[in-house]
Amino acid sequence: MYTTIRQALAASIVGLIALSWTAVAPAQAVFRSAPQGYYGVPGRTQTIVRPVAVPVGGGFNYSPFYGADPYGGYLRGTADVINAQGNYLMQVEQAYMASEQVKQAKLDTRRKRLDEYLYEKSVLPTLEQQRDEEQRQQYLRSRNNPPQTEIWSGKALNDLLLAIVKTQTDTGLHGPAVPLDYEMLPHLNFTSGAPGTTDNNASMLRDGGKLRWPFPLQRPAFTKQRAEIDKLTAQAVKMTIDGNLDFQTLDGLSKNVDQLRRDLKANVADMGANEYIQSVKYVNQLSDNVKLLSQPNAANYLNGKWEAKAVSVGELIEQMTKQGLRFAPAAAGDESYYNSLHRSLADYDAGLARLVRR
Repeated sequence: MYTTIRQALAASIVGLIALSWTAVAPAQAVFRSAPQGYYGVPGRTQTIVRPVAVPVGGGFNYSPFYGADPYGGYLRGTADVINAQGNYLMQVEQAYMASEQVKQAKLDTRRKRLDEYLYEKSVLPTLEQQRDEEQRQQYLRSRNNPPQTEIWSGKALNDLLLAIVKTQTDTGLHGPAVPLDYEMLPHLNFTSGAPGTTDNNASMLRDGGKLRWPFPLQRPAFTKQRAEIDKLTAQAVKMTIDGNLDFQTLDGLSKNVDQLRRDLKANVADMGANEYIQSVKYVNQLSDNVKLLSQPNAANYLNGKWEAKAVSVGELIEQMTKQGLRFAPAAAGDESYYNSLHRSLADYDAGLARLVRR
């Protein structure tokens, strides 16, 4: 019984020691038997408790490498590498697939654009159709009620001329007989429209180059320049008709016209506004007539070759078509003759249209 009590006491002491070491280190118990008859005490089992250090934060002995298999770690690393390589290859293929989808989308867009272009091309008018429509609109404007300035510049007359010639060529028909006023013919101006030519008229150079000066330019301040220009103009016209116009004569005439313009500006204070405007207009027209003399076909304006020689609109159109002429702008004071000619051309065109509709 005594032995049993001592064993229980010893066990209690061991438990207390173990509890006191829980926060520091787990206990390691070693059991051994004492020799028989030691200190006269019967043989018994002796318990010795030894503290064991453990990692901080743990109340038990745990090793992360406990039970680790070096071959298993190698195999897991190899598996991770293979997995990463597989993921990379999958991502590459996905990138290729996305790139192909982009290319297909671009081709699809391009095909749709081409289809839209072909559709629009099939329904929209061609450039030639647009040109024909523009000409038709210009023709209607010039025939019905064009501005006076388009008649005097020759544009409305040329639009009607072009439309009439086209209709007669396509149908083989000719319009009715529309007479022309005999007094109108000398006031009509023509041009060939060929390269190197202008739409200027030579109305001031007719009658041998005899100029008709407006009253503001008959002032004494301009006497010297008027006399020099009269002399050189008559000389230049005669030489042009004969085909031997030289540079010295033409250059001298041009310089005198320029000097007249400078003199006109110098005397603007002594002139009224209307007088100055009239004088400037005359000098500008004179300068254009002088420039016309330098053109290769200048003699045709002066020798009567490009003068109207017709008694009806039909004959006038035939003459202009054979010579390749068109109407040039009206000279100052000839605007009323151009208005009369426009009415005659419109009547002829209307009669031709009635014949075509039959």
